[in-house]
Amino acid sequence: MALLNITKAADQAGITRQYLHRHYIKQGLISVTKDEKGNSFIDTSEILRVFGKLHGDGNKTENSLHEVTPVNYNENKLLQAELQNLQQVILLKNELLAEKDKRIDDLRSSLLLLGDNTNKVQPRKKIFGLF
Repeated sequence: MALLNITKAADQAGITRQYLHRHYIKQGLISVTKDEKGNSFIDTSEILRVFGKLHGDGNKTENSLHEVTPVNYNENKLLQAELQNLQQVILLKNELLAEKDKRIDDLRSSLLLLGDNTNKVQPRKKIFGLF
């Protein structure tokens, strides 16, 4: 394969020259070849071995979730519609619970009033033997 200088090798790897030098060359993770003048070169096969693929000059691709995960707009719309329906159901249930609590309070008040009235009513005495 072809020999590339450090700058072009970093470009093909998709990283900066400094990062390549610090994290790969100094660590011994990628092998470097030197020519008779002492210039450093990296074989493209080394870039493929370490990074898995070559990045073109103007075709730098970013590894992101957007490349891996396709966006499914229809599913998102369905989920949003379901969420809105569930929110409406929750609002309705909250209204019904508030109405139930009001009815319970009204019934308690009524029972208290009835309880007070029953205490005020005197039982009738039976009169035996008048006739």
